Amino acid sequence: MDEELVSLREAARRKGVTEDELRRAILTGELAAEPVADDRQYLVRVPAAPKRPARTRRCWFLRAAALGFLLSFLVAGCGVSTTYLCENCGSSRRTVELVRGMPIAWTTRAGEVTPLIADAYPGGCAHAWVFLCGTRSGWCWQKGEAFGRVAAVYEAASRGVLDAARDVDPRGAADLARWLLRGGATAEEIADAPRFESAEAFRTWFLARLARGTQP
Repeated sequence: MDEELVSLREAARRKGVTEDELRRAILTGELAAEPVADDRQYLVRVPAAPKRPARTRRCWFLRAAALGFLLSFLVAGCGVSTTYLCENCGSSRRTVELVRGMPIAWTTRAGEVTPLIADAYPGGCAHAWVFLCGTRSGWCWQKGEAFGRVAAVYEAASRGVLDAARDVDPRGAADLARWLLRGGATAEEIADAPRFESAEAFRTWFLARLARGTQP
C-alpha cells in the first residue's frame, strides 16, 4: 500500500486519536516518524489517502449531452397544458404536460356555478370531464366543445338568471346551471332574468325552455 508523510496533526486526524497519543507512541518507539525543526512536531508515515478518479473530458461531454437532452424536453413542453370542464359541477381540471401526452401535474378548481351546485347536491361530485381548451405559454391554441358551455354559464350569471332562480328554488337553479354546462343553450340565447314569484313559477319557466331547447 502506498504511504505518504503527513504532519502530526493530519496523522492524528486520520487515525482518530489525539496528537499527544501519537507523540507518546513516537517517543516510546511504537511509531516511526521523522523529526522536523520544531522538536515537538514530526512527520508521520501513514497510508496514502485514496485519490479521486480524474474527470475525463468524455465524462463532462456525457453530462452536458444528458443535460441538453433534458432541457430540450422541457423547452418543447414548456407551458403546455390541457383543461377539462366537469359538466356535473362546473369545476375545471388543468393538466400540465412535459411533452404532449405526458402529464406531470394537475390542479382542480371550482367554477362559477360550483358552489351553487354543491349547496343543492352535497356529498361530492362524480366528475364527468369534457375537453375545454389547450394552452401553450398562456395562449389558448385549441378550443373544445365545453368552451361555449362555459360562456353560456358566465352569461347567465352576469345577467342575473341564476341568482333569480336561486332566490326561489336553489335546487332548480343548480339544475339550470347543469343544463347549461351540458350544452342546453348558447351564450347568444341568454337574456336578462325574469322575476320569479315562486318556485313553481320558475319550474314552469324552466320546463318550457327544456321543451324548446333554448334559454330566453
